[in-house]
Amino acid sequence: MDVLLANPAGLEALTGEQREWLEQAAQDAARSAALADTDARVVDQSCASGERFAEASNADLTALEAAFAPVYAELQRQPDTKAFLKRIQTLKRATALEAEVAIPPTARAKLRSKPLAARGRRPLT
Repeated sequence: MDVLLANPAGLEALTGEQREWLEQAAQDAARSAALADTDARVVDQSCASGERFAEASNADLTALEAAFAPVYAELQRQPDTKAFLKRIQTLKRATALEAEVAIPPTARAKLRSKPLAARGRRPLT
């Protein structure tokens, strides 16, 4: 059940357009809430069908970031793309982190003990 709590006098003081905005925002929020547990459902369904997940370590993420650095450098040379990347980074910093999806122990893939870079292999480029 979705509920919107509001001060009746405050609602009454809104213009028709403002009430429409509020109703639209409430509908958008309800849709977002319905999507909030999508990741968890997908993990559950995938685990049930035998899929396995591996979590990247900080070292893996650092290696991946380093591997993509030349790609981002090239993209930054294009003014429109550079502006889009800047907007994406701004949104990323302004967006709260979501709770991590719990991966059941039985669905965890066996991980290598060291990241690729530590094993002397180059990450994807």
